[in-house]
Amino acid sequence: MDPWVPIVLGAIGAAVSGYVAWLVARRQRSGKIDTTEAADLWKEGKDMRDALIAQIVSLEAKIVALEAKIVALDARLEVALIALRREKDT
Repeated sequence: MDPWVPIVLGAIGAAVSGYVAWLVARRQRSGKIDTTEAADLWKEGKDMRDALIAQIVSLEAKIVALEAKIVALDARLEVALIALRREKDT
């Protein structure tokens, strides 16, 4: 047997095992959601974000309605103040 055969086979074996170790490490750190628990947490987080967005939209509508009421009340108050000033002047 040639003395280089075990050295070459050892080098090939080391390269293949290093490549396999790299593939396994890459798979574990890929960031993909493969587990049921992670998928459940992702869905729960998305549901929470959707609920918060719906709440924001609802609150924005309420703010618009309240701003309209404030404008109307301000106008009524202005009219009442004008009436009081006229009464005071007479």
